[in-house]
Amino acid sequence: MTSKIKSRPRRVLSIQSHVVSGYVGNKAATFPLQILGFDVDPLNSVHFSNHTGHSDFSGQILNGEELKEIFDSLKKNELLHGIGHILTGYVGSASFLKNVGCIIKTMKESCAQKVDEKPLPRYICDPVLGDGGKLYVPPELIKIYLEDIIPLADVVTPNQTEVEFLTKIKIRNLDDAVLACKKLHSMGPELVVITSIEFPDSMNNCEENDVVLFGSRRMKMKKDSYEIYKVNIPKIPGRYTGTGDLCAALLLAHTSHLMEHQNENIGPVHKPSEDAKSTGTTTDTRQTDPNVTLADILQNVAATMFSVIKRTYDFSCLAHSKEDIYEKKKFVIKSNELRLIQSKGDIEHPPSVASLKLASTSFVKNDSSHFRSMRICE
Repeated sequence: MTSKIKSRPRRVLSIQSHVVSGYVGNKAATFPLQILGFDVDPLNSVHFSNHTGHSDFSGQILNGEELKEIFDSLKKNELLHGIGHILTGYVGSASFLKNVGCIIKTMKESCAQKVDEKPLPRYICDPVLGDGGKLYVPPELIKIYLEDIIPLADVVTPNQTEVEFLTKIKIRNLDDAVLACKKLHSMGPELVVITSIEFPDSMNNCEENDVVLFGSRRMKMKKDSYEIYKVNIPKIPGRYTGTGDLCAALLLAHTSHLMEHQNENIGPVHKPSEDAKSTGTTTDTRQTDPNVTLADILQNVAATMFSVIKRTYDFSCLAHSKEDIYEKKKFVIKSNELRLIQSKGDIEHPPSVASLKLASTSFVKNDSSHFRSMRICE
């Protein structure tokens, strides 16, 4: 007799930054997770007036000992038992990051010791290190991520800069992306999603102005085999802070069923109905259909991300036309804050975006030529 699979509680401990104005860190993650049906307990690594891209910012930074004090109180009051998911983002110091590792390890070990407990908390790690080829955290954090943090993760969501620093693999083509993902898989995570890749040329089945969302899942029932997809997303002009934080939160929500149902088959790519295409929405299948695939998930995440950024871009363009040129730089940063609240519908029901292109592979087994059979799913 097959035992019934226990679902994880839809409650998230989210350890990352907080700003009073704007949407980065926990401000970018909490609202989407709540819309998608998750309770969120935000633990703020920093409390700033605004993100650091502005000309000035101020606030407080939580140190490792202060983090431990907060965690100990939560533990003593038995407020951690219902946590089903852990999400981490920006951490600015080595001591804080090491204590984050201790917290995650303690929570997983504590849950494992209880026979009747629900599945272990699932850990989604967004290893915030930098962007645009540059680090904006202390370099010593890389070693801590590699040795102490990523081995605990079930899902890891670096951007291109971060995955290159973590793996020391320069991503110039699709094969490089696969090798980088496999290196991260070897450290522990079952699911690796590179949230944005910009290839240097059009030799990778990409348009010149596309950004690629690249996902790789290690298959438990087939040794050294992987389920791999990429989604081409049209690039929208401008720089938008908080997109990585939003993407990690969306991936947490949309992938929450994958490790519970253990569906090892690559199912058909989800095709929105004609009604969905005409209305710009798709059916929300996260809670009702355990057979939603990684392909569906990446398409949904990409569609929401594209819609939020496009709405932000449209607002910014309209606002710029009314602003004095002298104040333009300051105003661009302000107007490029994500239009998250205005995108509630697109978060809750990912729209059908005709310009998104999904490419997939079959199971991969130590084969560097697997992308020859990649197909585009329109």
